[in-house]
Amino acid sequence: MNERKDHIITATSTLWRIVWSVAGTIFFVGIFGSWFGLTLSLIMLGITWYPVWSYAGPAAVTCLLFLGFLYFLESSDGHQTNSVKENASLSESDVSSRIYCNAEDIYHDYDLNEVAADNKYKDHLVEVSGYVLEIGKDINQMAYIELQASENSFFNVRCYLQADQMKEASYVTKGQRRTLLGYGNGFPMHSVQIRDCVFQ
Repeated sequence: MNERKDHIITATSTLWRIVWSVAGTIFFVGIFGSWFGLTLSLIMLGITWYPVWSYAGPAAVTCLLFLGFLYFLESSDGHQTNSVKENASLSESDVSSRIYCNAEDIYHDYDLNEVAADNKYKDHLVEVSGYVLEIGKDINQMAYIELQASENSFFNVRCYLQADQMKEASYVTKGQRRTLLGYGNGFPMHSVQIRDCVFQ
């Protein structure tokens, strides 16, 4: 069953990439086509002060933007896949050096001194416990569990899940106390992030 759900998740991700790729292609081709059409129309009207070769600059910029767009789609999809594969099996050194904490403590450490907290938690194996505030997906369709870490509901601990944790995530409800294991990922937007998490 888990294998089947993983295939569904992968297929959905691929479908979205295809949709965005087609939309991006139409957009960029439309920009270049409109510019080229304008140039050709001016030439046909006898307006010679607009040389044909002058479309090379905008064409090059459009192509670069399009290639950048495709690279973004590829890297955003590949980043999650690669990171999950790299961290799927934990090394003995990771397990022996894991850091145990609750959501309030890790958030307090970051709020007090982000530099010191990064040295302690970032890219280290962290086992964090707390009360579930939210279960959702971000704009990249990456699933996460958010643990309450402060009275301000905007600043908490966001734990991004590995792909094989979707079934377990479907049983989580707000207010539950849960423990997750993952790698510290810094303090963006004043919220602690833990990546590649699995339920404990």
